[in-house]
Amino acid sequence: QANRLKLYKYYRDVRLAALSRDDLHATYINAYNFFTLETVLLNYDGGALRSIADIGGEGSFRAFREIFYRLGGESLSLDQIEHERLRPSMNFADGRVHFAVICASIGCPVLFAQAFRGASLEAQLDQVTRTGLKLPRILDLRNGEFKVSQIFDWFLEDFVNQSGSVEAFVRQYADDVPATLPEHTFVDYDWALNDAP
Repeated sequence: QANRLKLYKYYRDVRLAALSRDDLHATYINAYNFFTLETVLLNYDGGALRSIADIGGEGSFRAFREIFYRLGGESLSLDQIEHERLRPSMNFADGRVHFAVICASIGCPVLFAQAFRGASLEAQLDQVTRTGLKLPRILDLRNGEFKVSQIFDWFLEDFVNQSGSVEAFVRQYADDVPATLPEHTFVDYDWALNDAP
């Protein structure tokens, strides 16, 4: 509890304008993940919560738009942190960010085991992306198919701006990709709460 309160205070008071570009991006990612987990914890209701998407009404996704946290003196929702601060600051040209921010759902990539830091951000983003692409819910090349998470559909602009195409992005960060691939299709996203220990 004490550490959580320290993080609330840190994010409330951090001077975003004084941060380097990489430190700013790391702060946005860390804040997003912390506030996502806080949103789940504060609404967990003894295990009754089945999905972050159901907070405020089943399938409403209000948790991303209508719950606000203090970050750098502003009151921001999760959507605002991701879509109005982080992605624009990266010029909508870094698909790796979608492997770094988590939504506490089974369909999302795995929460990185350490805080993101400006000094090591590039290596950390590479690592979390490579780890994510090993998950069949993110990239499934079995049976001659080329299936990717719906994240690649929702944020296609970021992947295309970075690498030129979904296939090029996957080839850049995934292992053992066949020389030729069919047109990609999507793995259905599972919004059920990832509350595994």
